Amino acid sequence: MTYSAFSCRNFTLILLSIALASCDSPSPQFRSKDTTTAEVTVEGSVFKIHRRENWVESYRTNFEALPNVSKVLSRAKVAIERATGCPIRHGSLSGDQGIQRAELNCDGSLPPVPPSIDVEFSCEIYDRWSHSDGQVTIENAECTPVDHRP
Repeated sequence: MTYSAFSCRNFTLILLSIALASCDSPSPQFRSKDTTTAEVTVEGSVFKIHRRENWVESYRTNFEALPNVSKVLSRAKVAIERATGCPIRHGSLSGDQGIQRAELNCDGSLPPVPPSIDVEFSCEIYDRWSHSDGQVTIENAECTPVDHRP
């Protein structure tokens, strides 16, 4: 084994270790002394829960082959509520298979998060448009919301 092959292998192992160690690092807003951290396992999914005031960020830290988003979010909800002792504000849980965020409703006083409003637009293209390298460029367009109410 040559020195360069040994160095390259060690460097690769160090990079891999750093990458894996940072998988459950919290976002900047959760990197303060008043953030609490807990680890909870729900139905085989392991979550690292970071809480600051009424906001929570959780990370699924174990490997799962092709995890289903809705199942992971359901398990994350249980993990967050177990770790904090507080219910999640209805409608505030969001995320994907790796990271989830939610607002806590410890005293039960917060109303559900209002649903998002989906708006569809109808657009007229004026002037010109061009297509190159898989991208469409529109010089000028005028759009108006489409009303689908009955």
